[in-house]
Amino acid sequence: MRKWLMITMLVLSGFVAILLGLGYLLNENEKSTTALKKQLEEASQAETIRRERIRERKTIANGMQQPVEVSKSKSITNITDGIRVVKQFEQIVVKNLTCISVQQCQVIKVNFKNIDCSVAINNIGASLLKKLKTQYTTLATCPKSSPQVLLSCQQNICAFQQ
Repeated sequence: MRKWLMITMLVLSGFVAILLGLGYLLNENEKSTTALKKQLEEASQAETIRRERIRERKTIANGMQQPVEVSKSKSITNITDGIRVVKQFEQIVVKNLTCISVQQCQVIKVNFKNIDCSVAINNIGASLLKKLKTQYTTLATCPKSSPQVLLSCQQNICAFQQ
């Protein structure tokens, strides 16, 4: 009897050690994935900024040749920048809804030119939205939420609790 009890305890302790090891590996993988996502997002933003600067230089160069076209190109540039900001806003929200627990979720109030929009998003998305310059951009619609809304992590997605 004692022999079987020892064997059972040894097997159970082996399983516990394996489970703890897998949990540690999963945790480390999540940290590295989060860091990689942040790095890729920053690289994407840097590339977008670089392309915008090149486009602005071309616009300025064309504007020196044709002064009447400058005012039109500036308004087109403003519209294009507004569309770009709205697309970035949407991409950030869509890519950063995942969570494991409610502690990873935040309610962020994003101020647009015509409307204030509250969004339930994870911590990474919140930091990216804080960097996004939306105060000069207009947004057509935004879901309404009460000021006393509660957060939840339902099915691994940050959401407002109803």
